[in-house]
Amino acid sequence: MLNKKLKLSVICIFAFSSIMVLSCKKSNNSDLVELPDLTQSLWNGILFHNENGQHKEINLNVAFKTNSNGDYFLLDAPEIIKVKYVSEAPISYKKDGKNLHIDGGFGNILIGDWLAIKNNKNELMLVREIQNPIEADTLKLKKN
Repeated sequence: MLNKKLKLSVICIFAFSSIMVLSCKKSNNSDLVELPDLTQSLWNGILFHNENGQHKEINLNVAFKTNSNGDYFLLDAPEIIKVKYVSEAPISYKKDGKNLHIDGGFGNILIGDWLAIKNNKNELMLVREIQNPIEADTLKLKKN
């Protein structure tokens, strides 16, 4: 009886492992989402901001003036966001493949490392804090 249970357990583990290995998709370079050239471009969109379990949607514009500097403008942020973050601020940024690192001053809501997950000619979607889904932010932009 014990021998049959052991054999059944081994078969189940092997079957489960095989299914997991077969279902995993191998990543290749075609899966990478490269960032477009942002220099001298204006984008508008929505920041889906999560903080302390609260979800806020913020309309904003982002202007990338040079290959490393720009500005953002919050258009209709909730009051709780306006108190903690500045409504418009300069940013400095650096592109690296599908990563966008944004720096700025105190109270800049866009500071951090963003990962491009979608890039269709005039649409861009970036995610920050992807390792923590509860606190992850999404920035959905359309080019003007």
